[in-house]
Amino acid sequence: MQEMKIHSLMHRRFKKPNTHVDYLQRPNLIKNKPKASTWRADITYLELRPGTWVYLSSVYEPKVHKILAYKIGRQMNAKLVVDTVNQALEHHKRPAYFHSDMGSQYTSCDVENLLRRHQIFHSYSKQGYPYDNSQIEGFHSLLKREFVFQTHFSSFEDLILRISNYINWFNTERIRTSV
Repeated sequence: MQEMKIHSLMHRRFKKPNTHVDYLQRPNLIKNKPKASTWRADITYLELRPGTWVYLSSVYEPKVHKILAYKIGRQMNAKLVVDTVNQALEHHKRPAYFHSDMGSQYTSCDVENLLRRHQIFHSYSKQGYPYDNSQIEGFHSLLKREFVFQTHFSSFEDLILRISNYINWFNTERIRTSV
């Protein structure tokens, strides 16, 4: 690697805002159902510029290794999640299960009611244990390592466009390994 002047890209460490969950643990319905039709969902922080955060809400389909829907917002709230799930439902067959962490956005009445209306069971990761939702966490990690940490965004609109391009590339061209 030295001879060819190749080096690894290390990601920047940053301090993201803290979150806290006040809910009792809800059930992980898919723990013993690896073949169940399940969408995975999560929100990740993206730094637009130092100290300015935006949020990417994503829905991932493990069986096809693709992001089914995503939305980027300036606020991390239930509306961001509802909009993302609605986008996925508009274009894809409804799953039996929807798996997420226990963040306030996912435990909100708005998200719970949306899933109930579409007869989708809501499964939850164990609090403080991101490995239960490793596939979507893995995608967000790849997105940041391969793209976000090496990119300067000139505006919110630039970030949206460039993240959209990355997700399109991820879904259509990137070599598949399990995320």
